[in-house]
Amino acid sequence: MFMIIGQMTMAKEAMGSYAEDVQSLINDVVKEDGCEYYSLTVQDEEAGLISVTEIWSDEDALNVHLKQPWVQAFNEKYMSHLKSHSLKIYDGDYVRDF
Repeated sequence: MFMIIGQMTMAKEAMGSYAEDVQSLINDVVKEDGCEYYSLTVQDEEAGLISVTEIWSDEDALNVHLKQPWVQAFNEKYMSHLKSHSLKIYDGDYVRDF
């Protein structure tokens, strides 16, 4: 299991089209092999605060994901607006139900 969890802050001017574009991205990502969970949730649109939660079956699945054309197009549009992030990678196989 391979997880990316944290927050990103985007420039305010990028937030206008973000919600629609991220929903389109998610529709493609959740169909990818190895995607267990994927969420880029706007926590505060005015501040550009986005919570990130991704769970992948393994690092290989994540690497394939990052090369997908829909991911690259999304990143090309939004990464220049990224102001900061606190994303962390968690690698572990011990998972249990809550």
